[in-house]
Formats: sequence, structure tokens, C-alpha cells
Amino acid sequence: TRKVRGYGMSMMCEDPASTEDVEPAPAVVGSAGSAAVSLPDSMQDSMFRAKKAFDSAYEQGYRRIIIEVDLSLGDETYTILRNTLPLLKEFAEATFGTGKGLAIVFPDAGTAALSERDWTNLPDAQYENFQRNKVDNGIDAVILAAPGAIESSAMGEFIDRVSPLFLESAKPVIMFNPDLVDMGVTGMSLTARDLRDRVLKPFETVFYLKSLSWGAVYRCYPSKWTVWKEDAEAEGGYRLLDTLPNKPGYEELEEMYDNSEPKAKSAGEGIAGMLAGLQRFLQVYSKG
Repeated sequence: TRKVRGYGMSMMCEDPASTEDVEPAPAVVGSAGSAAVSLPDSMQDSMFRAKKAFDSAYEQGYRRIIIEVDLSLGDETYTILRNTLPLLKEFAEATFGTGKGLAIVFPDAGTAALSERDWTNLPDAQYENFQRNKVDNGIDAVILAAPGAIESSAMGEFIDRVSPLFLESAKPVIMFNPDLVDMGVTGMSLTARDLRDRVLKPFETVFYLKSLSWGAVYRCYPSKWTVWKEDAEAEGGYRLLDTLPNKPGYEELEEMYDNSEPKAKSAGEGIAGMLAGLQRFLQVYSKG
């Protein structure tokens, strides 16, 4: 049986010094009162941490996994698939080497064909699309690239076949930047929400990075969820606001931000400061 590189290895997000290619970001201490790793400072750093989060989760028995990076912040020119591809490529190379035993399923045949042509460091991977979806039975792991609402119904059946719950034969399925509820396709009907919950509920989000107008939400398994606020005086430019056991919702994030503001600012000053902080984060991140 083929083994996927890194499986069974004890890798923690708090100790990225084991690689020679990526320099880890420094640890910081925020107002939450405990030491925590800073936010990733580049694409390579993010995907290196995502690889270690995946390895740790696999070791603990997880087989249905989500990796999600969202730096769009409402940018209408931002498309999930286009921004997923370079991240996915980085992650696949770091985690699966040449791609032996790996199937990558794309939303369409064109993207699958172009990726197979251009991703020369993954010559042994199987490149598939959701329309055809003929993944080999002998495959060891599957990555679903930016699956959307259109694919969600058939995808649920595919995942159950490849990674049946509670069976030792289950293979890891990694959902990379899923977007399963599209108002233009499904609306927000009970059927759409049930479909999303049925597909996503068995999954564990092992790596998550989302930009906010004033900070970021971050998680790297096995660590808890963390919320960060832009702070020019903090090391790395961000201060840890809180550590949570579960993913925070919109209202919870807004409350954290309001509580972190010691005094009221004018609307213009507040917006200018938030946008300046976000721009600095994206500029540093995109350099990687």
C-alpha cells in the first residue's frame, strides 16, 4: 500500500522550525494572556502550516478535512478558484511530493487540464474534474479544489464512497476553499442549508485564515481558533484578541472589535486605520 508523505508524523503548528525552506513567524503574546504563534506572513508559510495541521489531524484519525484561506474582504474581482490554485499547488507539493497516490478534482475540465500541464512538480497526481470524476480506486488521498454549490450534491455521494465514515478503509478527502452555498444557485432554502450541513458537518477545519477589515481569524490544528487585531505597536503588526474553541460568528467578531476599542474614533479615522492595516497585511502576505 502506498503511503502519503508525512502521514503518521507528529507535527504541531507551534513548531515550524523543522523545515529549512520556510522561516517561522515569531511567537507573540496578546491580550488573551498566553503565547501564540503569529499570523502566517506568506503563502509558503501558510501552506507549510496547513501541511503540518493536516498531518496532525490525520494522526488523530480525521479523514475529512477542510483547508480555507480567504483574503478577499469583499473584493468583487476576487474569484475563489483563481486564488485557490497557487495555494493548493503549494500545499500539494509540500504534503504529497510528486503527487503519487493523490487525485485532485477541479470544478471543470479546462482547469484540470491546465493544471496538469503547468504543475510540473506534481507529475504523478491524477487530475480530474467534477463532471467526469473518475478517480482511480487505488488512490490514497483526494483534494477537492474550490468545490461550489453546483457540485455539492454529487460531491456528497463521491465523498461517502471514497471516505466512508467510521471505516478503516476511509481515505483522506481534503476540501480546499469550499463554497457550497451560492445564493445564485441554491438560495438559502432549507434544502440548500441541509445539503451544506450534510456535506460539511463531518469535516474538520484544520487550517483557516480569513482577513477582516480590522484584523484576521486564524486556526491551525490542533490549536484553537484565534482572533487578531491590527496593532502597529505589536510584534508582526497584529495583536491577539482572543482564543476560542469554535469558529467565531459575525456578531461575536463585531463584539470583540467593539470591546477592544478603548475610546471612540470618528468614522473616517476608524475606516482609514482599518484599511491601512489590511493593506499592510495583504502586501506582506502576497510577497510570499
